[in-house]
Amino acid sequence: ACRPRVAAMDRPAKLRKLNDLKQKVPHVTASAFASLVTELKKEGLPDLAARKHVREAEEQELATETRHGPLLASLLVMTKAGTPKRIPAADPLALLDACFSRGGAHERLLHEAWKKHPCSPEKPWRLIVYADEITPGNVLAHENLRRMWAFYLSIQEYGAVNLQQEGAWLCPLVVRSSEVAQIESGVAQLAAALLRSIFARPAGDVKSAGALFRDSQGSPFRLFLDLGFFLQDGGAHKSMLSIKGDAGSRFCLLCKNLYSKASKSIVDNEELLTCDMLTESSLLLATDAEIMDSVTRLGRKASELTKTDFDKWQQAVGMNYEPLGLLADDRLRHVLAPASQFVHDWAHCLLVHGVLQSLTWWLVESAQDASLDVPAALRGFCAGWTLPVAYKRDVAGLWNAKRTVANKKAGCLKCTASDALAMYPILAYFLLVVVPQNDLCNEKKAFLALALVLDLIQAVPLHAVHPETLRAAVEAFYSAVKAAGWEARAHAKFHWMVHFASHLQSKHMLPGCLVQERKHRLLKRFGADTQNT
Repeated sequence: ACRPRVAAMDRPAKLRKLNDLKQKVPHVTASAFASLVTELKKEGLPDLAARKHVREAEEQELATETRHGPLLASLLVMTKAGTPKRIPAADPLALLDACFSRGGAHERLLHEAWKKHPCSPEKPWRLIVYADEITPGNVLAHENLRRMWAFYLSIQEYGAVNLQQEGAWLCPLVVRSSEVAQIESGVAQLAAALLRSIFARPAGDVKSAGALFRDSQGSPFRLFLDLGFFLQDGGAHKSMLSIKGDAGSRFCLLCKNLYSKASKSIVDNEELLTCDMLTESSLLLATDAEIMDSVTRLGRKASELTKTDFDKWQQAVGMNYEPLGLLADDRLRHVLAPASQFVHDWAHCLLVHGVLQSLTWWLVESAQDASLDVPAALRGFCAGWTLPVAYKRDVAGLWNAKRTVANKKAGCLKCTASDALAMYPILAYFLLVVVPQNDLCNEKKAFLALALVLDLIQAVPLHAVHPETLRAAVEAFYSAVKAAGWEARAHAKFHWMVHFASHLQSKHMLPGCLVQERKHRLLKRFGADTQNT
């Protein structure tokens, strides 16, 4: 009868001991501390525990030998000072070998993909390359030395649904932005060095000869790899492929007769650029050979023209001359096909300072001109919705008075991609059932046409959308934008949409970068803890 009382008396002492231990060690979250204590109770204390031992254990793991060499290797690059420099990186093939041989997500994806798409020299698997700059810590810091570039790789044959999982993407290279700034040609040279470690290995051509791997059961298989496509936002495409990007006069690598002009859109006090031609039929599309020939001519013109004339030449072709960049690397010519491998990210196009945010605010402005207070009405309307857990966002909060003032100042709806995905179906329904039928007719048609494009894109992984269906939806959206009088405000991201149907037709998928943005959280977590910058 006394046992429960004794246990009750012991509990405060046990809690004090636990709290004392937590106070003695450097800060960790309560969840991490509880997990660590639980694991130590179950597994016991390790024999080595000093900080140097932790580092030694990490280095031992990275020194693991695989069938394709050590896991941790390095990439040789040239700095702007003209000196060679080694950048630590995981060897991509060694990393794949470690993932396959130890079991887990990549082994499962491998076997699933092999059943549907057996790999052979005639049908090699296609590598997807992604790169982005990440900012851990305070994004507004004057000099954030934690900012870094990360490169991710995956395989197209894994399939559209699997590519939305974080575990389907490997990260072989992370470099601080301060180091990238010291490298000649920056991200473009880093990308070339990383791809050479796959497609220009001394051991042989992985595209024609393949590379041997084994799964966790020891069963051998040979992978033949080709370069599939580059999936990233506009800024990363600009850095990796040495193009002018959205700020250039010729801002689209894929279109030969497309030139920008100053638009009537001002977002965050920055004037945007736009174009007159929005439909695919009005564009002359560049081929792989034409783009590579432009790179070759750039190299020749660099030595023939004066600096002023050469700058004009680069402006005209929409490219920057980077002799150590990716497109100028002769060792990768056998796998490079820039027009075929250039894929716009639909998520950044539509949801990140994108088309949806711009169009939504233009709609609000048109409503205000018609004496309709849409933000106030939407606050109450959105508050009545209960969203699924996956879309659990404060949609009503997007329309409070403070946010409305900030949106007006920015010239667009300021919200995250997740907020935008949760908000747009509710706003579409609001326009259909709440706004009077004869009010904002053309503006409503434009927003509903964009909502249809978003619906179709999200159905693409289910193989439920034909490229022609998507093409027709995008062209209907463009027509609606013109009818609403917004064509002069359509910035460069509106143009990206014209290529979505072609991407879907050639790649049989239309992947977005939301999964990589989620995966960034891991790098941000470690980057934010780095203090000796």
